[in-house]
Amino acid sequence: MVRLAASGLGYVVSTALVSSAPGVVVALLLAGHVRPGYVVAAAFATAFATAVALLRLSALRLLAPLRALRHGTERVANQEFEFDLPAHGPPEIRSLFTAFHAMAHSLQQRFRLLATQSEIDAVIMSAEDPLQLMELVLVRLGGILPCECAAVWLVGTHGEPVRFIYWDAEADGVELAELTLPPATLETLFGIAGPTHVDANAPDGWFAPLAARGIENGTLVPLVADAEHAAALFVRAHGGSSLSAEEAVRLDNLAARLAVAITNAAWESRLYHQAHFDALTELPNRRMFKEILDAAVARAPRNQHLVGVLFIDLDDFKVVNDSFGHAAGDRLLKIVAHRLRDAVRATDSVARLGGDEFVVIIPDLKCDEIAAYENLALLADKILQDLGRPAMLEGRDVRVTASIGAALCPRDARTTEELMRHADAAMYAAKEEGSRGFRVYSAELTSQASRKLRLREDLAAAVQEGQMVLHFQPRIDARTLAIVGCEALVRWDRPGHGLAAPQEFMEELEHSGLILELGAWVLRESCRQIAQWRSFGEENLALSVNVATRQFNDPGFVALVEQVLAETGVPPASLELEFSEATGSANLERALGILARLKELGVRLAIDDFGAGAASLRHLHQMPVDTIKVDRPFVQEIGRGAPGIGLADAILALGKSLGLRVVAEGVETERQFQHLRERGCDLVQGFHFGAPLDAECFTAMLATRHGPKSFQPSAG
Repeated sequence: MVRLAASGLGYVVSTALVSSAPGVVVALLLAGHVRPGYVVAAAFATAFATAVALLRLSALRLLAPLRALRHGTERVANQEFEFDLPAHGPPEIRSLFTAFHAMAHSLQQRFRLLATQSEIDAVIMSAEDPLQLMELVLVRLGGILPCECAAVWLVGTHGEPVRFIYWDAEADGVELAELTLPPATLETLFGIAGPTHVDANAPDGWFAPLAARGIENGTLVPLVADAEHAAALFVRAHGGSSLSAEEAVRLDNLAARLAVAITNAAWESRLYHQAHFDALTELPNRRMFKEILDAAVARAPRNQHLVGVLFIDLDDFKVVNDSFGHAAGDRLLKIVAHRLRDAVRATDSVARLGGDEFVVIIPDLKCDEIAAYENLALLADKILQDLGRPAMLEGRDVRVTASIGAALCPRDARTTEELMRHADAAMYAAKEEGSRGFRVYSAELTSQASRKLRLREDLAAAVQEGQMVLHFQPRIDARTLAIVGCEALVRWDRPGHGLAAPQEFMEELEHSGLILELGAWVLRESCRQIAQWRSFGEENLALSVNVATRQFNDPGFVALVEQVLAETGVPPASLELEFSEATGSANLERALGILARLKELGVRLAIDDFGAGAASLRHLHQMPVDTIKVDRPFVQEIGRGAPGIGLADAILALGKSLGLRVVAEGVETERQFQHLRERGCDLVQGFHFGAPLDAECFTAMLATRHGPKSFQPSAG
């Protein structure tokens, strides 16, 4: 019992030694309640526990900074750079935290640099022109260089104003200006070989825009300088300090990328310009015009505005173009484009659709429909007056007239396509009323335009499918009443409509260009027919063929005549080509050259409808013609006591005085015939002697040597 009690007491003492103060143990020992052996054991336990506690405390002091460092590393990995680590701890820990902060700040700067460089690279890839490129780059420049301001001098081609772009770190966006610098200054500015320190003392005055802003110095870097582009970049570091070696490398890399980008952007800009602007007039082309009109039509209902369109087509431009040559025609189109630009407002758009067709867009009209139509009419009148001023071509004054059609959105149309279609219909209506015409669209014009479009389509099919046929009207010797020739006249055997005369479709043939193909067919087929009649014994029968103005001016016309004569074997003297007075009025010198070449072939030449114009009256003596034809209206006036009879007599007298053969067409009465014969008219034709006949009927008439009626004139 006593031992157990002692053992238990020893255990208690040992435990107490671990958990109690040393003073308690000493007290127990002096009281004689504890043995010395237990005291040694208790002391050992106390020392061990103290060591463990000290080790644990030391570990806790080391792990806390490491945990903070681990959390900081995770935040850096997530690109979170704004945080603070504890500032207390041993010197070694504080030094570690300082180094970690420096590393995080460096990484933050590099991430920002990479992000800015990525943005700049994206700008370089997407910028549409050099000016836009430099604007977008300058506002991001502070992300890669510690600069307080920057500037760029940019020029596209020599002679253009220099575009100056300025950026300040304290301002939003950039400032733009145009500078006029002499060539010597440009050579100094763009001729530097590499990064150069410059200050307000720079010669030639190119630094003046910077000095005016209080900037004293900085670094100038060349970007590109070739035959087409030139640019230089100026950078001023904070406080005017020098860039570090690393920053200088960044600036060099940026300059290299910008040099390539400027060239590429200029190339992209050139491609865009080629795709959206007319190469001849520099006006927006059809593609660009549609984009502008689409935008105007789209915003019109939102803003409750109106959009007007003027469709402009030059009158008889093909005659001018063919007469003076294509180079002169191109110069005239440039003059027209310039005058159109000058006639409209700055907010209006002028475009060239192609050929001699132009269009004006008048957007955002803030008025009612009546006022809008009045504005369109006033603008159209101004355009017609401006275009009507003489234009010098090949040393001669040429006056341009035009036909203009107008349409209004949404009054006349609600879509771009419909608006243009209606303005086009109005323009054609104006053209039919004569030169210098102006018409506003109406619903009636839509049906007219539809008929015209159908006519054009049917004509194209007619030429291709052989629906055109030839009729021949006999030409009579006024003295002997013998059939001495015929005039070939084209007719259209239009399915479902019957036989159509030339006046019903000839204008559309001229406008569409089908006249060239049809004219060649008429010449070839009529010569084949006359060759056949000649083979039947009608060796003295002559053929007269009308030549359209566009056909006459075609570069291959003379060669075509020569080829047809060779193919058919028709003697050149048996072929007479008729052309109108207007054919030679636009460019007499060129017309005389064509006539001379035709005369060299041996064909006969005639002026058709003589007296309808004035050009040939002035130049008739210069033209190598053989025949003049009295215009039908003058013949019809004979016997009516009208002034026209005097004109017919004057033309007969003029022809005789010049030694020309005179032919009267449209003779319908015996009185007209007798009057003409008495005054020396050589040949006559008209319904009094016979209507135009198809080849089969004309052949039968030749076989019997008389037509549908006797050629013996009835008694007076």
